Amino acid sequence: MHRTQAYTLGVLLAVAFSLPAEHASAQGMKELVGTWTVVSNETTTPDGKKTQPFGSKPVGILTFDSEGRYALQICSPDRPKFAANNRMNGTPEEYKAAVHGCNPHWGHYSVADAAITFKIEHAMFTNWEGTEQKRPFTIKGDELTYTVPTASIGAPLNSFGRKQNRQATFFVKWKAPASKVAPGRRGPRSQPRIW
Repeated sequence: MHRTQAYTLGVLLAVAFSLPAEHASAQGMKELVGTWTVVSNETTTPDGKKTQPFGSKPVGILTFDSEGRYALQICSPDRPKFAANNRMNGTPEEYKAAVHGCNPHWGHYSVADAAITFKIEHAMFTNWEGTEQKRPFTIKGDELTYTVPTASIGAPLNSFGRKQNRQATFFVKWKAPASKVAPGRRGPRSQPRIW
């Protein structure tokens, strides 16, 4: 190899390894491992209408372990308490608010092609149990963002009361707690296995 070609190859390799992580060809499980807290959520219907199903200040955590398991809880902080102080004796309105205001699920996950695939074992929305959902994601600094192509709210109704063919899209952003981010590192530090 000529000296000029070797120098050029060395420069190209140095540039490739110095690119920010967002430009890396693949983000893997290592960047996800740890606990993330929810920052924001937004659903966009096919007609462009935007809503925040869990409110403007959602609460929740998303935990990934290094062995491919995850647990996600996202809720609205505005869910009313049950007047009877007994979850088995709620009113229809209380049950509706509880279901509409929270969406936990858990199972296994994998990462490939800049997407997280959630292999959902159990979920409050039981229609998701036993399904796999691929969610394109990015990590920038201490923020994880992904899109849920088929939101649990399903297809919206058109003006005639019939389901539209297109689904609503759910977008959610998570943040690593400052105490979990190592200097110069993206995402949370590894956490001990919790299962």
